[in-house]
Order: sequence, then structure tokens, then C-alpha cells
Amino acid sequence: MLCWGPLRLVPGQTWLELAGQSLELTRKEALLLETLLRAQGRSCSKGLLLDASSDGRREVGEDTIKAHVRNLRSKLMAAGATPDLIETVYGLGYRLNPSALS
Repeated sequence: MLCWGPLRLVPGQTWLELAGQSLELTRKEALLLETLLRAQGRSCSKGLLLDASSDGRREVGEDTIKAHVRNLRSKLMAAGATPDLIETVYGLGYRLNPSALS
């Protein structure tokens, strides 16, 4: 189980628990979140996130990553997460925001 504050995700699953509430994700969203959780607040480059979310069936680009992160943020906020839980690291990629835990 990967954890970050109130987030709980079982690697390989497409659902997570946020403060006791179950939330369904798409496969790509789950893979992106798993990568961010494994980084534990360190920045993840867009290249790393592209590799992590690749299923080998089709090529994805940075715009696809942006769209999946935007959708993931929306789902997390709708379930009660802070808006800045996933932070954009300009010029690099994304990370889980350590200050969102307090």
C-alpha cells in the first residue's frame, strides 16, 4: 500500500482511498498517482510520468499527461483533497505537495 497523508493506493489497482472514501480512477490516472506516491514528494519529470503511464499500445505525449493530471486533480478535489495536492513543478513535471499534508 502506498500512502500520502489521507491517500491510500494499492499498486496495480484503479481505486484509492481518500480519508476513508473509495475513489475510482482510470488506469492511466492510477499509474500516474502511483508514480507520484512512490516519489514521496520529489519531483517527477514529464518523461518519467510518460513512461509510467505507457501501456505500449499507443504513443502518449505531454498534452495527454496534462489532461490526465487535470482529471486526477478534479477527482481528488471532488473527494475532499486540497487543490494543491498535486503540484506543478514548472519546467520539470509534477509532485505531491508536502505542504498539502499539514
